[in-house]
Amino acid sequence: MMATVNFHEAINPENETPLKVRPNRPKNHLTQKYDPKSTRRRLQVEEWMDEELKELYECDDDEDYDVEIDIDELLSRPEASRYTFVQNILEEAKKPTDEFIKELLQKIKKL
Repeated sequence: MMATVNFHEAINPENETPLKVRPNRPKNHLTQKYDPKSTRRRLQVEEWMDEELKELYECDDDEDYDVEIDIDELLSRPEASRYTFVQNILEEAKKPTDEFIKELLQKIKKL
């Protein structure tokens, strides 16, 4: 089966003959195929973070904390500034955060 291409006509300004012109279309963007192992690892890190943050903020099972650590944003930062970035986010934590931050930075290196 042959694919059809839609054209619209335009006038050639030099000799006023009709031209067949392909309409402007957005370029196709291919999405990256996700690796199931890396998706699973990322999910495990996010679940681990959730449990640890509940402990750091002393939340009950039905409570939630008001902090969000964006893993993509964290990964986009230079390694030297990641610790301080997370530390600033967690400044209102009720428990010490040093061990959590160190472990988080080790885990995201594997992503």
